Amino acid sequence: MASETRERDLTIRGLTVRYSEVIVAGHTVELALSYDIGEAEAVQGRPFSDDMDRHIQQGMFAMNRISGDGTIGKVVAAPGSVLDGKCIRRAQIGHCREIEPENAGWSIYRDGVKVERAPWSCVEGEPPRSHSDLG
Repeated sequence: MASETRERDLTIRGLTVRYSEVIVAGHTVELALSYDIGEAEAVQGRPFSDDMDRHIQQGMFAMNRISGDGTIGKVVAAPGSVLDGKCIRRAQIGHCREIEPENAGWSIYRDGVKVERAPWSCVEGEPPRSHSDLG
């Protein structure tokens, strides 16, 4: 079964945040957000604290709402942990619908008639399913 890790850097509140996505058989099974504590202290101009982490986390929530599609909300809401000078948030994805885009549930109307949508899945053309059998 094919697996891959996709990573990209986001700038949130002047800080570089690494976004990682573990994909197995086309399905996202794990998401992680991490940032360097030393960089956060330099950018924020104060020592690292729970308050600073909440401030950065709120920036992650804002980025998710205004520039994303809402699919990383689960990992943003995960508690942060500190390891090797990095603050890391990690979320396991057990089912496609756990990372459904916020706009997937919006109603569409054509000629005044509501159009029903198919349930959202991580992999286009495949029904939503549990990821426990992906390996």
